[in-house]
Amino acid sequence: MYRRISSLIIVVLMLLSVLSISSIYSVSAAEDSGDSLLGFKLLLSKHGVTGDALIDIAVVIDGSTPFDEVCSIYNGFKDLKIVVEGKRLSAVFSNIARTRNGDYIFKVRGKANDLLGMLSEYKTYIKSINYRPVFNYKNLLQNVGSNIPGISFKDKKVVPGENTFIVRHIIGADAVEAIYNINGSGVKIAIVDTGVDYGHPDLQNKLVFFTGYYNGTWIREPLVLDADESQVIMLKTFNADVNGYIDVSNENFTIYVPDEVNVSAPYTSYYVGNVTSVSGDYKFGVTYMLLPVYGWMTVGVLMSDPDVSHNYTTLIIDANNNGIFNESVDAFAFYTGNRILAAYYPGDTWPYISFGVAGGFFFDVGWWFSGTSKFYPGWDLNGNYISIFYDFYGHGTSCSSAAAGEGGVPGIAPGAKILGVKSLWWGDIEAGMLWAAGFDVDPVGGLMFYYTGSKRADIISNSWGISTFVYDITGFGYDYISMLENGLSTPYFLDGSFPGILIVHAAGNGGGGYGTVTSPGAASGVLTVGASTSTYVYVMYYGFGDYTYDQIIGWSARGPTPMGEVKPDVVNVGAFGLTAAPVGYDYWIFGGTSYATPLTAGVAALVYQALYQILGPSAMDINPAEVKTIIQDTADPLGYPPMAQGAGRVNALRAVNLTRSLYSIVYTPSQDLMIFNLDTGFNTGEKLNDTWFWYWQDYINFNLMYWYNDMIFPVSSSLPSEWMYKPAYSIYVPDIPQGGSKNFTLFVYNPTNSSVSVKATPVKLMKFMERTRVVKISVSKSNPEGSYVYLVLDKNRIPADTDLLMVSSFLNYKVFDGDDDYLSDYETYVIAYVWINDTNKNGIPDVDERVLVNYDTSSSNVNVLEISDPIKVVEQFGPNAKLLFRIWLCRGFDSTPFREAVVNQKIGVKFEYYKFVNDPTITLNGSHVFSFNLAKDDQAAILGKISVGNIPPTVYLGFIKVSTKIDSVRKEYYVPYSYTVYQELSGSRYILLNKYRGGRKILYSWDRLRGHTDWDWRYESGDWRFYYVGVTDPDTWLIEVNALWSDSYTSLITYTLGPDGQFAGLSSISRHMYLGSGIFVWTDTGSYSRTNLKRVVVFPSTTYRYSSYPTDKPNTGVYTVIIRNGLTGGRYYPEKVKVIVRPIKSPYLLPSGVQLDHGTILIGIIPPYPATAVDAYPMQPSLPMFTSQVYCTYNTTEVVPVSYVKHGSYYLKATYLLNWSDPYCFYGTPDRIDIGVMYYVEMPIATRYYRIGWTYYDLGADYVFEDWVITIGPSYY
Repeated sequence: MYRRISSLIIVVLMLLSVLSISSIYSVSAAEDSGDSLLGFKLLLSKHGVTGDALIDIAVVIDGSTPFDEVCSIYNGFKDLKIVVEGKRLSAVFSNIARTRNGDYIFKVRGKANDLLGMLSEYKTYIKSINYRPVFNYKNLLQNVGSNIPGISFKDKKVVPGENTFIVRHIIGADAVEAIYNINGSGVKIAIVDTGVDYGHPDLQNKLVFFTGYYNGTWIREPLVLDADESQVIMLKTFNADVNGYIDVSNENFTIYVPDEVNVSAPYTSYYVGNVTSVSGDYKFGVTYMLLPVYGWMTVGVLMSDPDVSHNYTTLIIDANNNGIFNESVDAFAFYTGNRILAAYYPGDTWPYISFGVAGGFFFDVGWWFSGTSKFYPGWDLNGNYISIFYDFYGHGTSCSSAAAGEGGVPGIAPGAKILGVKSLWWGDIEAGMLWAAGFDVDPVGGLMFYYTGSKRADIISNSWGISTFVYDITGFGYDYISMLENGLSTPYFLDGSFPGILIVHAAGNGGGGYGTVTSPGAASGVLTVGASTSTYVYVMYYGFGDYTYDQIIGWSARGPTPMGEVKPDVVNVGAFGLTAAPVGYDYWIFGGTSYATPLTAGVAALVYQALYQILGPSAMDINPAEVKTIIQDTADPLGYPPMAQGAGRVNALRAVNLTRSLYSIVYTPSQDLMIFNLDTGFNTGEKLNDTWFWYWQDYINFNLMYWYNDMIFPVSSSLPSEWMYKPAYSIYVPDIPQGGSKNFTLFVYNPTNSSVSVKATPVKLMKFMERTRVVKISVSKSNPEGSYVYLVLDKNRIPADTDLLMVSSFLNYKVFDGDDDYLSDYETYVIAYVWINDTNKNGIPDVDERVLVNYDTSSSNVNVLEISDPIKVVEQFGPNAKLLFRIWLCRGFDSTPFREAVVNQKIGVKFEYYKFVNDPTITLNGSHVFSFNLAKDDQAAILGKISVGNIPPTVYLGFIKVSTKIDSVRKEYYVPYSYTVYQELSGSRYILLNKYRGGRKILYSWDRLRGHTDWDWRYESGDWRFYYVGVTDPDTWLIEVNALWSDSYTSLITYTLGPDGQFAGLSSISRHMYLGSGIFVWTDTGSYSRTNLKRVVVFPSTTYRYSSYPTDKPNTGVYTVIIRNGLTGGRYYPEKVKVIVRPIKSPYLLPSGVQLDHGTILIGIIPPYPATAVDAYPMQPSLPMFTSQVYCTYNTTEVVPVSYVKHGSYYLKATYLLNWSDPYCFYGTPDRIDIGVMYYVEMPIATRYYRIGWTYYDLGADYVFEDWVITIGPSYY
């Protein structure tokens, strides 16, 4: 019913008008003072990059440098080596190219310390250094295995059989196919991942081909893309001798991976006597690929011209690696025929090895074929090269199987096709997504991405995420990749004919702490997916007595986002299911939000097919936000809080039913209503507006240029109206002042053939009871794993009104890591079962008497699980069933723990009971409960008002519970809402942001943290809280932020974002040391020689400009203060924390008005605390890149000391003169040059410390503050 939904939105917009309802870094010499690497070092320090961290840099050398010298520098870097899966490869992974400005550029990957050493050696030639973290499978993938002691999926041989497809039944995909014959046919899903093994029989029918003219040449290629250029084999010409052999001795063969690798063939000669070649010229090369099961494979590759001389249409791989081509056990591909390089033993129908797909497309990320990255057909008919698309890890194969596999383990949409996009080998996710969305690079001059006029895929499925919160200049949700995905999902933004594309994205596996959704899952425009449970695999392979589903697994990432939005949007089965695996493994058990995401993409494919049946080809141009809203609207609520479940678990049948009702003239038997709002798009747009402009005006192109030598130009860089007025399911209302109010409007549309009664109520989960127990567990020296105890909870002891039960186990940190070496000694886990019955009367819950419900087995001293509607969970298994909790004390990763045995070790176990209660801050049409009737094909508006008192300035979350009755069918919708409250900073007094009572009853508590770190995961693991403060005084320069905790073994980290989402200066992030795998070194802010004051202190600035985009001056607005656990003490659970802030003013701020191209200004600093050293340096910010800010500089920029006011040895005030003159431009004319001043201050009263082995070490008392001014004339921006 396209006419219905379109007219509905128009009417809604009219109604709104009646009701009156806005990572990357470059460091140039212009920024630095004397040391051309100073800015680079500052950025690495600010963002917690350790010396051993692997990073990518683009090295830019001035174009006037003699080319011989450039080559010498390039070769020096080439001598550096990195280890990739056991292979030593060159650190350099590109050719030398020229930028638009004529400078030289090449790309390097290596350890930060190694690269700094090389950069120091050549720093006189280096013009700029462009840095970004490594985006590859090791730090992006979102799959997990079972961590339950005694149960491992790794070695389990999985054989599909009857009743293995339970996930399709849970989600409703089998019902959709049975009722409507909808299976995703005609829909293409791009899996942006590690590749896809199309050689697997379940996936061989998933390949799509492009046939036609491409850049003026007729081609036939599979629609797969190697965006990482991971296997481009360069071929050499050989002639066979009289015996049919080609001699390849003394030859090295080049493969781009994307490093240039040169290797010899396994044999000195190969037999080609039974391979037809019209010309007699054979093309030969070798593979250099990493195959699951087999490891690194180097085998011979042969191309021949069997029909037309020098038209190479046949490819053979020496699959059994015996030096003989054209045996039946080899892998064959033909240009106009089969492209899947699967090899079979005689008589077998299942391949013994799969090398992937011959040809397809690859992205020349290494500039080996030209000076700019372009997409190339992978099969060169001239025989110069062949690209092979394959899956090096297996993750992408599993995702493809989950979405659209057929055969052994059918996916959700087995009729859909899969476009494999490999982007996680080297991390070229930008190019991969743009290609899948239908973009290409100008084939003539390169340099520009453009829309081809049609999307290659209809859906993009991304089962990966960026964990490091500080990877970019902005926080998650505002950041580079989030903004790229927001742009891709927005109709007509990137091109006037590009309708946008639905992106389904994994939330991450760093839960269950709150605020752990990774980027770009935090992006407002994508459909973000968390992980729910299906424990059937434990019945199939481990003998459990039965199974449950629809709980949310402990490790599933939780929201909210820093902006305060509800994420994830939905959940889907992530723990666990069966999928295809690379040939050799064949099938395995797969899990994580990596699994939940392609399952949801499969449901989207079913919705698109339903749309296509009604609308025809125009269905694929539907606003992606509409499909996202339909999937959320029809999700089944699970009884979890919104930051865990979003709208609920995806329901394919309900989604297809509603789609048919909305877009078809003929009514279909759906009892679902369409519920949506238009406030969320508008409100997120206002929060993103400034950053959106800068990213699309400058930052995204800056990154594309330095990493690919390409750019992309949207229709306009400004936030489009298509974003502001799109439908959304979840409600988001930001920036309500304490004591203030804001409105929202929720629309309810009835597409059914019956009238409906509706009742709407705002609800939230509130704790009403808790109990704490202490258990004692011993682990002997000879016990290699650990020990456990059982706790039994009879259903009669569960209060009848319990909607959610939370169970936590917590252990003292001194037991968790007794020698403080950051290797865990002992860990505590909590696992929930239903004990069906003691069938054999032995008093022991045997495995066949147990049903797994949920678990949390993070590598931590605190673990938390939740059970929704626990009484119902128990009752479904009979009158004797009861809840059973296994509390583990397990050995950790330390092979030499502080204590080899523990006796009667105490572990705390807390039971917390929550129920839904009305939210008194929200009224609906003036009441806390609003009821109405809705005729068929009619709509109504629910007018919501949020009125807050003097409550903590944080995020508040809940649901608008919409209860409906259509005929005799009752349904409940839980529409997530979130709103943020801010506290205005005034005067200069200290303000305790979370002083208010009641935090212990709220899941997203404003004054307590649960810890929830995980030493076997990634950066985001922990418990995060977001607070909001309003800056209105234009003289406010700094905000002092103090985060304090209770347990001396705890350690917190804090960050502050400005109103535009940028990190608020170099001192906005507390200094922390990240060791990888979710492990942080204990740090705090001491005072002089006093350590362990249980606090961290930072000084975010309102005048941030270093490696930031310009803001308003004064930069008033709402700032986001963030705290999270680095370590958790475990003695107090949950642990009480305090967040104290104060505004700091300065009488010496640089003026906000535009200055002339020369001048002198008196500047100065009054340190927040007495300082032992104060100094100031000028700097010229490096952003925006494509303006006179970078093309122009001043010949004279200096800071001259004027006076110092001291008291004893302490500086209390320092003043300087900032002088600038003689602007010079090497390109264009100056229209604006911003000048910054960096203040370096030593304040011993705020000395930082870190601790290793119970010894404290000084981490410095240096802080960097900044200010800036606009010079020259009217602003270009």
